Amino acid sequence: MQDFRFLRDNTERETKICITGPHCLTKRIRNQHYPSEAALAADLAKVMNLELKALAKAGARLIQIDEPYYSGFPEDLDWGVQVLNTLVEGVDAKIALHICYGNRYGKPSWEGSYRYLFRAFWTRKCTN
Repeated sequence: MQDFRFLRDNTERETKICITGPHCLTKRIRNQHYPSEAALAADLAKVMNLELKALAKAGARLIQIDEPYYSGFPEDLDWGVQVLNTLVEGVDAKIALHICYGNRYGKPSWEGSYRYLFRAFWTRKCTN
């Protein structure tokens, strides 16, 4: 929230705030308490949803969710879309989703294609 307020207070232009999504966080956190990655991601999404709602209430009109690992873990898409929907439920802002399979050095993290992602998101309910 503090980062968004700083951004908003120091520009007259439209802004975009980016957050790391629950699927990506789940892949980076050592899970020692949840029965599955899906359960951990679901709880992260519920907590993060409160932050997104607060950002929207503070004036964030465009929120980007960064989920770069979707393209490397096609087996996670069923629960990945569910937690994404939980994350953005009731958030009064335009939502953008960033998916990639590279890194900051421009090198792919794994072989991949976005082709299966389009079908996965098209056939599952994605809100907002």
